[in-house]
Amino acid sequence: MNSWAVSLSDKAWDFDENESCDVVFIDGPPNQRQMCFIAPGASDNQHLDHGVAPTSSGSKTNDEFGEIWVPPPKKDDAPEDLDGPPLRKLFVGNLPYRVTDSKLKAFFTKFGKVINAHVKREPTKRRHAFYGFVTFHRPEDARNALKATPKELSLFGYQLCVNKADRVHQPIELSDGTVQWLPGKRFYKESGEPVCDKLKRTRIDHQSNMIMGESEDMDIDEYREGEFSPFSTLNDDCLLHIFSFLSLTDRVRIERVCKRWQFVARSMWRRMHSLDMQQLALPPHHLHSMGVLKSILMRCGDSLSFLSLAIYAHSRHRRSKFLPIVGSLCPNLQELDATGVRLNKFGLQRLGSGCTKLRKLNLNYCSGVDERFLENLLKILPELESLSIAQWGELTGQALNKLPPETMRELNLNACSNLRPNELLTAVKRLPLLESLSLTSCISLSNQHVKTLFESVPQLRSLNMAQYFPRLKYASLESIGMLSNLRCLNLELNDLLTDRGIETIVDGCRELESLNITGCRAYAPEHCVTTKGITLLAKLPCLRELKMSYLADINDGALTVLAQNGTLQKLECRGCPSLKGDGFLRIISLCPDLELCDVSGCDHVKISIVKTAITAVKLRNNNIFLRLVVGGTGIMWEQLDSCKQDIPPHLNVELVDLSVPHLRPDFVDGIYFDNFSDYSDGADDDLDIYDEICDDLGPDEDEDDDMQVPSPTPSS
Repeated sequence: MNSWAVSLSDKAWDFDENESCDVVFIDGPPNQRQMCFIAPGASDNQHLDHGVAPTSSGSKTNDEFGEIWVPPPKKDDAPEDLDGPPLRKLFVGNLPYRVTDSKLKAFFTKFGKVINAHVKREPTKRRHAFYGFVTFHRPEDARNALKATPKELSLFGYQLCVNKADRVHQPIELSDGTVQWLPGKRFYKESGEPVCDKLKRTRIDHQSNMIMGESEDMDIDEYREGEFSPFSTLNDDCLLHIFSFLSLTDRVRIERVCKRWQFVARSMWRRMHSLDMQQLALPPHHLHSMGVLKSILMRCGDSLSFLSLAIYAHSRHRRSKFLPIVGSLCPNLQELDATGVRLNKFGLQRLGSGCTKLRKLNLNYCSGVDERFLENLLKILPELESLSIAQWGELTGQALNKLPPETMRELNLNACSNLRPNELLTAVKRLPLLESLSLTSCISLSNQHVKTLFESVPQLRSLNMAQYFPRLKYASLESIGMLSNLRCLNLELNDLLTDRGIETIVDGCRELESLNITGCRAYAPEHCVTTKGITLLAKLPCLRELKMSYLADINDGALTVLAQNGTLQKLECRGCPSLKGDGFLRIISLCPDLELCDVSGCDHVKISIVKTAITAVKLRNNNIFLRLVVGGTGIMWEQLDSCKQDIPPHLNVELVDLSVPHLRPDFVDGIYFDNFSDYSDGADDDLDIYDEICDDLGPDEDEDDDMQVPSPTPSS
């Protein structure tokens, strides 16, 4: 006797093929494979001989083999909804694992013409969820499939569970016989006319009616899925313009709305040329995930030319893989800002091999790699124009010899404390096109190195030597006068600048446009920048921007001389207690292109500066806006409110103090004197006590000669 077995919950039953049998359904728990077996002696109206009446949602019972779920009865005899669409789509459950869309469609073809068959897949694991949908051409074929016997619904040994699909998933049949199949938005009409042309014609008629003011009120049922709506009449260009106002986070979310929005959103990503990851408003635990960066770059990496990863500065990942992701997904990248990102050997290799078109590379405050890995990276970047590696404590300068001499134009070496001057000179001599050099706080430089450096780069246009240089002397900055092509000079907080240095710079750098001498105040009074040095700046015919904050020995006469040129566009003069305000009045009146005048922290400035600015702006014909910052001065809120009605639209007056207190020349640290008012009350008493002590000791030797001092007698 031939027999076969079907196992469920480690149990097995044997049945004879020759015995008369009926089908009994045994289904496992949800999300598990459903099974069926053949048992003799079961009646047609029985599911299991346990006295359990099946309900519309099914029921569970226990027998000697374990827990058994009794499925609900079929709804073959249920009346159809007369108001709804005809039945064409069926739900099919208990599918075998190896069933595909084509096999499912071929199986149901015996009941009639099948338009579509789809096996549902899990979105994460990409495997089917043991159910699907079948759409028939005619409703009669769908009803025949519902009335099929269990033997006719057996596929690969599995008993299929067939039911009606929900009403919202049924295809829509229009009054003219047109059927719109869902969810693929495919169209079919028995008359032979393409439905796409009909819908196109309907949309044109609807748009023309709206333009002519003949639009009719449409019911909400007309905006079912797949039909056109007023929003769907917009073309892709209009949608692109609307979506361009969304944030990067919302551009990701709109991809879930529909297929068309997903297509339009993806086309927006492919048109992006600049991306800053700080624009993603995500929680830190999501933003610092490398999966988020990979998902974004998979959308727009091919078209990006600029990318900023500054948001990942000092990330918690010990072995950061941000740069390998960028190297593999951004082949056309030209500018990369990786400030503070943790580096490794593998990341630099992938970045150099994948982004060969890099022109600007920012690796400020990065750590985790040796200088030789940077040297290997610079070898494979032939088009590099700008390199910024500030605060690399282990940088000696040997890797700089691998910079491409044909394209290199900008070099930033700020705060590289271990930089060797000889290596720097060797690298700079190989760069004939170098135009910008930044050496802030490079403490290893000496006088001879600075002079040789400036002789090697006569074509330099921008120089930054701000802050602290312990090995340099006052005369070292006079070598800057050899840079005749210099346009921008930054000497902020450099206490080596003197009036003599300013004179040398003015004589040699006649094309200077921007100068920053903020806080250039030496400890020795004879080496400070005074009114004489500021007056010499009037010889610069192209000076546009001047920053001269926190200077002590200057007066309004120097500003009056500067105003004679009339070329200033930006003036920043904060925390200068010796200025009275007359010089600012001259600059505002004689400089018609002035855009910024910051006098915050100048105590003696009065409300007259605002009135002068109002008059000067009204007389202008160039429509240039003037920003006037007067916080921390002698101007009060009440005085500013009285002039508020007269302020023209091209004038912006800000009562904000932008000065830094500890940089002011009259600053006294509160660690020694917490409150001066505590000592002011008893000041007169202290002077009286001092006078009494002087009287007891006798007259002072420094008194005037005309004082009558009695001569001692011989007897005394």
